[in-house]
Amino acid sequence: MQTNFKNNYPPFIEEIQRDMKVAIEKAEHLVFAGYSLPSNDFIYRSIFTAKRNIKERGTKCSIIGYMEKRGEDKWLEGEELKKFMEQNHETSFAKTCQRIMEIFGEENVRGYSAGFPKVFMENGRTSRRKIKELLWWKSNI
Repeated sequence: MQTNFKNNYPPFIEEIQRDMKVAIEKAEHLVFAGYSLPSNDFIYRSIFTAKRNIKERGTKCSIIGYMEKRGEDKWLEGEELKKFMEQNHETSFAKTCQRIMEIFGEENVRGYSAGFPKVFMENGRTSRRKIKELLWWKSNI
């Protein structure tokens, strides 16, 4: 969606952005899958910051990233996520977690570093339990 700086982009991009802003404002749980929230993406950073400012209770954020050989098949949060980020601070996954924590707070962020499709898979098959685990964060139930 980083087409905001291009002079000619289709009008449906603006419509998608408006719909997305409304959806984000109403969301209690945001899932960042393959999106790193780059530092030059100030439009979406401002949308997320506004979301944080209007929400009384913290918005939960789940980050799905991929780290070859270092990715763990489990959700990391709190001290465990911070320790993992320190040990892997140079990775895109750790940097994404840090950027999202800066906006929504450490207590509202968890990360999964084994990527797709592993986030949905168990014993080589799609797992209902793992899908629920992704969509319904235990402290969000």
